[in-house]
Amino acid sequence: MSRENTASANVKMKGNDHAGSTSSNSIVSVIVPARNEGKMVDRALESLVAQTWPRERMEIIFVDGCSTDNTVERAREILSASKIRYQILRNPKQNPAAGLNLGIKSSLGDLIVRCDAHTVYSPNFIENAVRVLSSTGADFAGGHQVPRPIDLAGKVLAVFMESKIGTGGGAFRCPNYEGWADTAYMGVYRRSVFERAGIFEEDLYGSEDDSFHHLMLKKGMRIYLSRDIKSWYVPTGTLWHHTRRFFRYGRGKGKSLVRFRRLTPWRQFVPPAFTGYVLSLIPAVFFLPFSLLAAYLTPMCIYMVLVTASAFSSARRWGFAASLAAIPSFPLFHIAYGTGFITGFIEESTRKILRLISTQKGKK
Repeated sequence: MSRENTASANVKMKGNDHAGSTSSNSIVSVIVPARNEGKMVDRALESLVAQTWPRERMEIIFVDGCSTDNTVERAREILSASKIRYQILRNPKQNPAAGLNLGIKSSLGDLIVRCDAHTVYSPNFIENAVRVLSSTGADFAGGHQVPRPIDLAGKVLAVFMESKIGTGGGAFRCPNYEGWADTAYMGVYRRSVFERAGIFEEDLYGSEDDSFHHLMLKKGMRIYLSRDIKSWYVPTGTLWHHTRRFFRYGRGKGKSLVRFRRLTPWRQFVPPAFTGYVLSLIPAVFFLPFSLLAAYLTPMCIYMVLVTASAFSSARRWGFAASLAAIPSFPLFHIAYGTGFITGFIEESTRKILRLISTQKGKK
């Protein structure tokens, strides 16, 4: 019941003739891309093999991005003991989007369950997602991104994620929201979605889901965000690791904006604007007279007051230490995201300009 190999990105998409069916007899393919998730892979996979969905109607495709820790060994041990059909594939490109694409192209299911190895899933996660997909007629049904940290760095990130000052308050971060949305966290797709919208953009790290959902909506498909589709994001790594991740997220968003010429929610422009403002403070300190400098610093003072109030409003939930450490982390994460956004925007704009020049030269 297992298959371990290195999959090719050119493998023809599998599936059956009733792609998109949401009956209780549907086969679900659970795709789990991962890289160096040795600390979390046990929790994630154990929650997936414990699903209430019938095991005979389920397959798990674990796509490893060339891990250098014990991720693959732990995954193999858990999956081989589960009596669920499974595959372990190797993803040479290492990024999550490429892993998802390999998994989808190797899958057999009518429905595709998008999962991550740093998330824990409720026992009825798949069952509820399929039910919501069927009852709403949505093309993708997903849940909210609810943090469940296990260390101080994770708690700091949780403070940031749950703050509207931190992330802007997108619907998928609001656990009480139920309804149609422009994106969602982990959930279930109809197979027909990938036949209509294509595959995930493999160079948009951190923005692969958002950009794919944009293409879905552009083609008239719908996304439903439900409180019943429960999972918990477990952040791991140091604060520096999270900072680098925010840079990659921002870079992917910047590229996506240029590539798809899409209108991005206003909250996505705040970090790059803030980053520009912070950079402008350097010459301002040296060249502005004190009276003007004081006025110029007012927005930063207001920002830090709001950040401090927001951070300490989470003290009861995540602890005083996490709230205190979150205060300098807010500007750090915002600047990392903003710098990434500007970098991605410039990179993708440059690529488009060079392609246009090359095309014009080819016509002469």
